[in-house]
Amino acid sequence: MRKTWLTSAGLIRIIMAVLLLTLLTACIGIPDRVDSDRSEVPPVLWLYEQEPGAELATLYRKAPGEAPQLIAEHVVPGSHRLHAGSLLLLDGAKVLHYLSEGQGTHPLLDGIEPFSYGFVNDGRQVFAITERRELLLKTFGLEPQLLIEHVEHAVPLSDRLIALTDGGQVHSFDYYGAGSVIAVGAQAVGVGPDERHAVIYLRSGDALVTDGKDASVVIDQAGFGPIRITGDGRFVAYLDHYDDATGLGTLMLLTRHESGDSVELLADEVGQFAWEESGCCLWYVREGSLYRHRTGDRETSLIQDRIEQFVTLRNGLLAAITTDGELQIYDRNGEQIWQRSEEEPIEWVRPFASGVLFGTGSGITAYWDAERQREELGMVPRLSSDGRTIVGMRHHQAIAWDLKLQQSVLLEDARPYRYVYYGEQLLSEKLVQLQELEGVWIAEDGRKLEIERAGESRGYLAFDEGEPVPFYVIYVSHDSLRLMVADLTNRTMEVTLQADGSLLLAMSDGWSKVYLRSDRDVSMPERIRN
Repeated sequence: MRKTWLTSAGLIRIIMAVLLLTLLTACIGIPDRVDSDRSEVPPVLWLYEQEPGAELATLYRKAPGEAPQLIAEHVVPGSHRLHAGSLLLLDGAKVLHYLSEGQGTHPLLDGIEPFSYGFVNDGRQVFAITERRELLLKTFGLEPQLLIEHVEHAVPLSDRLIALTDGGQVHSFDYYGAGSVIAVGAQAVGVGPDERHAVIYLRSGDALVTDGKDASVVIDQAGFGPIRITGDGRFVAYLDHYDDATGLGTLMLLTRHESGDSVELLADEVGQFAWEESGCCLWYVREGSLYRHRTGDRETSLIQDRIEQFVTLRNGLLAAITTDGELQIYDRNGEQIWQRSEEEPIEWVRPFASGVLFGTGSGITAYWDAERQREELGMVPRLSSDGRTIVGMRHHQAIAWDLKLQQSVLLEDARPYRYVYYGEQLLSEKLVQLQELEGVWIAEDGRKLEIERAGESRGYLAFDEGEPVPFYVIYVSHDSLRLMVADLTNRTMEVTLQADGSLLLAMSDGWSKVYLRSDRDVSMPERIRN
């Protein structure tokens, strides 16, 4: 097992910290810190209003009991990034703006690549990647620092910024801008769930697990399988000989000691695995059976057969769904403490607060914890959770539940908005409806197109006075439908509602035509009946 140790220049870091603090106290304009104590409670929604075919949108903030508040126009949809009461937002000119309650709006950085930025260092700084592939670190009140060029990707840790260049070098920077190369020959970088460790996949097939500053360990891994790290970094579980097609591999456990690292093979043909929150136990599924491995005495126990999926919960609990669609709850000792069956199989499960949310394919959602045992929430096809609030969509309404499962309506009707976000998670996306395309359309050359809906995802279309042919929808977006038409061999048709109200019809072989809506009635149903 190979190990790589990293060192840092502590004296230089201290000197830079003193200089930085001195400069911050003398700066004016944008505040020198973001108030991390501020939070959006009760829950706040972010609404994007966007015309069909348009690239930019108008952003609104929707607080409970208040009308939507206009935040900005001509912004990139979904570009907002949040920290406490502060906001980053990218406009159509690729200018990154900073917004804060009571502080107004400030242009922060120019020429920023979409979705390649965010708050770091508890909101005190911002990182961003420019169109020129430069990695910038912006401290509020100071000029931005150029950290590195030719950067492909950057991931923030709790106290470091990890960057991958197009040459395969991985750099680690502290939030004073001091950096060093921690890996070469890399092709991908990810961040662990604790935000204290990064995983670097090397072109050699190995993986590097690192905190970015003091020490890193190289894992000899065949295939780029998933890696799970305990919060203290002492244990690393990973899948060796990982098969992308099956999602299975050999489960290995690496234990870090002061005297060196040890590696042991736990099981083969493993798919899902996860750590109990304290790191005392590793849970995994092999051939449909749930196992628990204790790191203390290195004992492995079979817990239950016929397991489809599981999630780890707080307080050492685990929730598992059986192959029969039953939900089972276990404590850290592997003892079953609760189970539940529904008329239809339970299909998904996710942790929330001190318990678990679970639901069926039709949208029936419920909550369980040790006190409530089970409580119905209704139909919530999409969920978002921040550990304090559940927010979901039901009949075009945005609904919230607090920790006491008290319900409130955040938004009466989401349909006027292209996107609805809770925090940075998408709750609702407005998709084009087939009925919006129904009717008669006339091209510039006078040719006619008729579209008739025969259900939510199927219908008939006819060109000119030709016979109608059936189609069904195979893909839907905010402004278009992709259709499979009965008489089109190995070809599909894309029908798009454009911003000017016209309809663009494009065949997969490159043919296209623009149609304008006609006020004539659809005559197709009569021809179909004949």
